[in-house]
Amino acid sequence: MDRKRIAIACQGGGSQCAFVAGALDTLFENQIHHRYELVGLSGTSGGALTAAMAWFGLLKEAAGDRTPISERVLARIQPEATAPALLSVVPLPRWDPARVLTGSARLVLVADGIEYAGNLGTLVRTADACAVDALVLTRATARVTHPKVFAASRGMVLTTPVLTYRTVAEARADLAGTGFTTYVADPAGATPYRSAGLGAGRTAVVVGSEGDGVSDEWREGLTRVAIPMRGRADSLNVAASAAVLLFEARATLDEG
Repeated sequence: MDRKRIAIACQGGGSQCAFVAGALDTLFENQIHHRYELVGLSGTSGGALTAAMAWFGLLKEAAGDRTPISERVLARIQPEATAPALLSVVPLPRWDPARVLTGSARLVLVADGIEYAGNLGTLVRTADACAVDALVLTRATARVTHPKVFAASRGMVLTTPVLTYRTVAEARADLAGTGFTTYVADPAGATPYRSAGLGAGRTAVVVGSEGDGVSDEWREGLTRVAIPMRGRADSLNVAASAAVLLFEARATLDEG
């Protein structure tokens, strides 16, 4: 049997809009749009705005909470995507240092002053590959919400605990307070990474920005480790350096 067709007109006026909105809410809560075929929803003045919002809600429900966007908007949200495409909007998890850095946590990567979103995303992916318990960010320039971070991390930014600190001092205090020994990656470091003791206990590895390396606030009083360069280049990309040091630490931790 065909459903009865109805149309709803919403009255305007400031005081009436609140009444109309409440009436519509009750009607739709009682599934009126499923029991009848709604062919029109209109209004005047404020009632028109109320009707428009109601239509938008109905369209979202019919589309399964999918909202169409233009190709221009798609390009701004995800520059590398091409239409047709699907995008999901999800909140990033919130991580508590008191929980993440305690208990069974044994390996932490610290990224200091990272400038490029692609490198930050690769660091997240590397941290995941080494089963790092947390990625600590200090003096961060690149943001974890950047589309390139999500792409380079292959989505691991949603599952890897990321802790962002306002100052290096706060990050150092939390790591020291939870029993981590911190090592700083430095091409000019006096200690070769293979003999530095990475992974002998709770280990935090600090890597620095692409241009300036690790800040002096991290270098002071900590062991600086170097990766010997056998060719002509004087250093590795920050993500490559992190991978070498983290896998060294992970191998020792797993053996212990």
